[in-house]
Amino acid sequence: MEKTSHQGLLDIFYEIRGLLIQNGVPLTEDWPIEEIDQPVALEHNCLGRCFVTHKGRTKIIHAVEMQIKSLDGIVYSIEGLIATLLHEFAHCITPPHPNDHSDLFYASFEKILRVAETLEIFILPTKANKFNFHGLRRLDAIDLKVAPPTIVGSSPRYNPKAVSSDPNTRWTVISPTGVSKL
Repeated sequence: MEKTSHQGLLDIFYEIRGLLIQNGVPLTEDWPIEEIDQPVALEHNCLGRCFVTHKGRTKIIHAVEMQIKSLDGIVYSIEGLIATLLHEFAHCITPPHPNDHSDLFYASFEKILRVAETLEIFILPTKANKFNFHGLRRLDAIDLKVAPPTIVGSSPRYNPKAVSSDPNTRWTVISPTGVSKL
């Protein structure tokens, strides 16, 4: 059954969290995953945010919020949303650090992406060292609001009909400000 409604997407996000937990990712289920009620102009490649507070060395997660649709009401690709969700989950399991996108964060992100790939939740495009620090920073730099889903990755579990791009194709995405990415 195809789930395309906003509630359907939230159900998928909760299912993904459950699958990751079942497969050893140290997430918890005591915080909500919510849609950002009113689409906002978030950073150029930001479709989600993680609300946390720190109590000493303990991280308290309050919620993960996802921007499912654009300011124009267009629903973002499932691939972009899942990539964002996994990114936010990496924030949830990374120990507190002054730099939110530290080496520790990318190690957590790698762990989640590897589990997600084995479960066919999300698969990065095939290339050498796709899970290394620089490869994951590159993934983070993609503007998920405008990038074709095939350069972000694929989700055989949640979008089995999507066609992946030819691995020999090289994409260059230009942001609205003229910055070349990839």
